[in-house]
Amino acid sequence: MVDDFGSLYRITITDDAIKLNRISDRVGQSGYVYNTLIADDGRKHCVQRGYLMLLAFKFDSYFDGAECDHIDHDTTNNDVTNLRWLSHRDNCKHRRFRGREKDRMLYLIYDDGSV
Repeated sequence: MVDDFGSLYRITITDDAIKLNRISDRVGQSGYVYNTLIADDGRKHCVQRGYLMLLAFKFDSYFDGAECDHIDHDTTNNDVTNLRWLSHRDNCKHRRFRGREKDRMLYLIYDDGSV
């Protein structure tokens, strides 16, 4: 479950109770917020919060190879109105314009020679 503020909760339903446990988050060195999810087999998976929000609220616009983009460039702002799916190429272009590459310009040269 996701509340209005983007906090994630695990819902556990038993015969006599319904429990909500907030899923902890952390900010990685890259500045993105991550959540640790535990699969049924007990394995832990660290997933970017924005990606989870897009999967929950904008799954219909997902496409193969899509990446999560923060429109306002604030990597901690995971409001669904600030998130969108972009291709890797477009996400790199957007990163270049948002100033994350302050000391150098980033150019991608693809196999077909396009930049």
